[in-house]
Amino acid sequence: MGVRARKATAFLTVFILLAMAVPAPAKIIHSSFTLPSAARLGGATLKAGDYNVSADDTKVTLMFKGKVAAEAKVEWKDGTSKASQTSLLIAGDEIKEIRFEGKTRYAVVQP
Repeated sequence: MGVRARKATAFLTVFILLAMAVPAPAKIIHSSFTLPSAARLGGATLKAGDYNVSADDTKVTLMFKGKVAAEAKVEWKDGTSKASQTSLLIAGDEIKEIRFEGKTRYAVVQP
């Protein structure tokens, strides 16, 4: 193998290693739900009503009438089956989990 070929091989090896080290962009999940009564998320009090929700690898964002109503850090857990609809687990008045329609993974809200 000539010098030129070795340099090309070394360059490709370094390029591949660097490409593998760069994380893939987070896939954002979008859905919507109706909150039947007031609840809290990330320190914000949410009114009853229709919300759009988006979640990435680290946080969830709730939109109400086109404006950000609340954001919170989340940790993802693996469920045993796909959720049939987007739903919330609320304890007291705090949103604790968000399960997304068609997904087995669910978001656990971090304190």
